[in-house]
Amino acid sequence: MLNILSSRILRWGVTIVLISFAVSQIKSDDVRVIASGPGLYLLMFATITMAAVIFLNAVRWLLVMRILHVDLSLRQSVSCTFVGHFASQILPSSIGGDVLRGVLAARYTADKAGIVTSI
Repeated sequence: MLNILSSRILRWGVTIVLISFAVSQIKSDDVRVIASGPGLYLLMFATITMAAVIFLNAVRWLLVMRILHVDLSLRQSVSCTFVGHFASQILPSSIGGDVLRGVLAARYTADKAGIVTSI
């Protein structure tokens, strides 16, 4: 139990540090430009569009897994896909996000071969 707790504390700590660093690099003038006028609407539209695309990718992956008889829920598929897309933005190669998506999905099902095949 202590190992799980320390792992969560470590993950939250790293997350807070990274978000704090990212926020510290933003200039107030840039925020003012984005928040005023069409910049805010474009940002909202881009965010919604990106979330919809990732959701549709998760549904497509779920359909592939259904064909392969891999039992994974829509919620689990969406969760793994969002994390995988985030990792693809961070890691130098797009393969890293797919590998992470597969590793996370393998936690939810016993059919590891089906997960690898679906990726």
